[in-house]
This record gives sequence, structure tokens and C-alpha cells, in this order.
Amino acid sequence: MQQTLIAVLCLTMLLFSSPIRAEPVHGIALYGAPKELPGFTHFSYVNPRAPKGGRLVLGAFGSFDSLNPLIIKGVAANGMRD
Repeated sequence: MQQTLIAVLCLTMLLFSSPIRAEPVHGIALYGAPKELPGFTHFSYVNPRAPKGGRLVLGAFGSFDSLNPLIIKGVAANGMRD
């Protein structure tokens, strides 16, 4: 009896539930409407005519003998705790 009741309840819930369909949008926002309109070319904080090229050098001085930053004995790699 209890299994029949549970089965009927589950079937009733499945029959009366309807899928929620979302409309396609160009963007989302936490509050209000999105800032950028459909078809925008660049974000407001980006310079589309920024000079290209250049050089990036990332380096660290020193040596290490472990990648574990919590070691007691030895030297951890520079920048592992950052």
C-alpha cells in the first residue's frame, strides 16, 4: 500500500511539473540590465587601439629544494605562499 502511494505521488509530481525555459539573452547582470548592449565591440575599460608587442619578464631570485611551502627543513620555492 505504501509503495503504491509513493508511486502515485511521484507520477503526479512528474505529470504536473513543467520545464522552465529561459529566453536567450546577450548578457547577464547581478542587478538590473547588462551594461553592454548587444553587439558591443569592446569593454569600456579596454583600449582597442592599444599598442601591440612588448616584453614580459617574470623572474625570482634564489634557489629551492622543495615545492612544499610548509617545510621546516630546507628552502621552499619563491612565491609559493603568494
